[in-house]
Amino acid sequence: TIPAARRETPRTGEIRPTFAMPALNKSQKDKVKRFASVADAPEDLALKILKEVKWDLEVGLEIFFSTPMDVGSRADASAIDAMFESYRSEDADEDVIDASGIERFCADLGIDAMDPVILVISCRMRAANMGVYTREEFRRGMRDVGVDATSKLRALVPELREDLEDPDEFKEVYESSFAF
Repeated sequence: TIPAARRETPRTGEIRPTFAMPALNKSQKDKVKRFASVADAPEDLALKILKEVKWDLEVGLEIFFSTPMDVGSRADASAIDAMFESYRSEDADEDVIDASGIERFCADLGIDAMDPVILVISCRMRAANMGVYTREEFRRGMRDVGVDATSKLRALVPELREDLEDPDEFKEVYESSFAF
């Protein structure tokens, strides 16, 4: 099977498939999700670190934040911000991409705004509201898939679409879609 989506890991710069969490108990799954949320890190990295520290969340986070990162392995933050600005709502009082910006974003990706792959992208962003991306959500999503330009994301659309064919990834996208 072809991996659903790939992302560059922040610590090693490796390109790896997106993560389907192995059989873990509820406490372990919660710790992985909390670690990933606090550290804004991929869940596979959270799992690796937590296993190494015998599931001590505090120690794992301390190691994560105290270990120098390879800055070159991350998507360029200023390029992601420029990308956000190109879709940002000029009318909104908040720093967001609204429905009209998302429509332009989809057009630039070569997809229809009703294409389910936008739900995969929104899931990667962990978007809290349907039809709106905050700057932080947008940054998180672009870092998660390892891109800093619309053209790079457009090239990943076929792989992101494959997430919908993987039962675990589909479940995650489905659940995040109904969290709106």
